[in-house]
Amino acid sequence: MQTGIRVDARVNTGGVSPDTLQAWKTGQILKALVVSGTPPEAGGGRAMLRIGSSEYAVRSQTPLHTGDTLQLQVKRTQPEPVLQRLSVTSQAPGAGREISAQRSASSLEQSVKTLLTQQSSLSSALQALTAKLPRLGAQTTQRLETLLASLPTPQKLTQAEGLRNAVATAGNHLEASLQQGRPPAATDLKLQVTQALAGLSPTEARAVHTDLQGMASRISLNQLHSAQAATTTGTHLFVELPLRTAQGFQEVRLEIESESGGQHESPDSPPDWSVRLQLDLPGLGPLEARVASVNGNVSARFWAEHQATARRIEGALPELAAAWRDQGLQPGALHAYHGRAPASASGLPDTIRGLVDTRA
Repeated sequence: MQTGIRVDARVNTGGVSPDTLQAWKTGQILKALVVSGTPPEAGGGRAMLRIGSSEYAVRSQTPLHTGDTLQLQVKRTQPEPVLQRLSVTSQAPGAGREISAQRSASSLEQSVKTLLTQQSSLSSALQALTAKLPRLGAQTTQRLETLLASLPTPQKLTQAEGLRNAVATAGNHLEASLQQGRPPAATDLKLQVTQALAGLSPTEARAVHTDLQGMASRISLNQLHSAQAATTTGTHLFVELPLRTAQGFQEVRLEIESESGGQHESPDSPPDWSVRLQLDLPGLGPLEARVASVNGNVSARFWAEHQATARRIEGALPELAAAWRDQGLQPGALHAYHGRAPASASGLPDTIRGLVDTRA
């Protein structure tokens, strides 16, 4: 069975220029990874494919499943590219689901390996881009300056609305917005990065393509990790928030997990939601916080590698408890420790977790 997949040449997130699409030839065979599949339970719809190092917004006549690898043939290139998924040999009864799961896991692992070779620390890439601004053209400079100005400051992240907006525009939800037909925020980090990639001249590409591609790949890694760790009863989100500080660019790493499905009967039950936060800001040093809520009872533990930071946090715990009570939350155990936080399982398969742990 052959299925039509139309490429939306107007929308792409991988720095694709019209020349890239025009370079495809009718009859050419392409290999694609489904980065974001069509809506569940739908007969088709919008999706995102990664072909080579670029991502494409597409509309498929049949379902596409996140993590699947497709073999496609270019059926036409004008007025918009149309791809056909090559027919797949049917499997023995009962074997299809297992084989599909194996292929998805293999595709995911291969995608992670590829992205790991391209990714770079967001703060390091931003620092490098700032230093190279004088060597770039006016249009690219304006795009990058707009990107830099849109980054949150540490002060903004201390406010609920500022933190909520930073997570929403960190790039993790870009493909989901496009897939659902919702225009992404203009300040979405991945959107800004890929728009900058798409507008580079050959000379500029030699100077900053690696930095921009490294940022896009880093965000894609976080998206894949989030998709792999999600369960049928909850969500799991890995997100990195680059910050503007007086000393340069820093990062806050968040791991957010939520569970759905009723009230828990025991305090030992899994939390309704939990947040793991890691940062290393000037004057504070490495810091990790783990916050969890069970039935409105919120507990928090902090680990600071600098003893002075641990003492500051410990002294502020009563104020934190009072602030939570003002919001209708019941404070649970609140502790501050001097030292490194113990290891925490990420929920990822062993084959993926080992790769994640190698991130810079």
